[in-house]
Amino acid sequence: MANKIIITLLLSVIAATGLLAQSELTEKHQLVSGTRVWMIPPEGAVPGIGFNGFQIGEEGAINVMEVNPGNYFSSTENVSKEKFETKGIKMMDLEELELNGYPAKYFCLQSVDDETSKTHNLVFGDSTFSVMLIGVNPGVDENMDAAMKTALLSTQYQKEMEIDYMANAPFTLDDSETTLKFAQANANMFIFTPDGVTENIQNTTMLLAIPLPSDGLTTPSATCELMLNGLKEKGITDIEIISSEEHNINDYTGYEIIAKSTMEGKMLNIYIQVVAEDKVQVVLQGISGGEEFDVEVFRELTQTLHFK
Repeated sequence: MANKIIITLLLSVIAATGLLAQSELTEKHQLVSGTRVWMIPPEGAVPGIGFNGFQIGEEGAINVMEVNPGNYFSSTENVSKEKFETKGIKMMDLEELELNGYPAKYFCLQSVDDETSKTHNLVFGDSTFSVMLIGVNPGVDENMDAAMKTALLSTQYQKEMEIDYMANAPFTLDDSETTLKFAQANANMFIFTPDGVTENIQNTTMLLAIPLPSDGLTTPSATCELMLNGLKEKGITDIEIISSEEHNINDYTGYEIIAKSTMEGKMLNIYIQVVAEDKVQVVLQGISGGEEFDVEVFRELTQTLHFK
């Protein structure tokens, strides 16, 4: 199930006609932990473990991703049935609606190679935020399809509500006595910066904490290598590994890579620590600019990691 959710996250973009959504909060609505989203989940659904949303049976799920700050309009402007089809995805349904006064789009997708599963998607927001809900139905179950669509359309959003972004993360990080403080969350990625600053975030020292489901076979060192290769694909060049070693955190299995590189002609320092337990790995990826590299700024925070 976890792999299907990851694939869905990577493939889901968005799409566009007239549907009526739930208009008010009721006693049946449940808060999706770690978000501002309320929903009436399908019967038998339970809160997700390690993701924001609901688990439905063994493989069904509804995943909620809130990007704040974000932009609903820019994230949906290039969507078309034709573009999904070029990726081997059929668009089964496409409807435009209004949800809590925000523009929204609902669409159902199915792989041309796998007609046994569908994803039900709802996206809404404005120029300051975007929320995506993805319902994964792994089998041909028309009742489940109807239940997921009904659940998505029951969504209520409280934009001004104060929330704990990491409430449903499978781990904790204690930034009470560290240089890096929690700054913001984008979907299932948590960002820490010096003193938690959010302005010019791309130009400052930062650490990303990203939980990933694990198959129990991929080692932390292998995940470190995957993350390093991912940076190369983003235009980071001339990567020189300074050190790579097993670096356990609080008795959890871990692996650390420290490297230097360049991006657009500027020096870039890279810190990657992957920590694993059971079916979860946490990637802690730090980046800072300049000739001097104080790796302890990253280590002092990652050393506070504990799994829940």
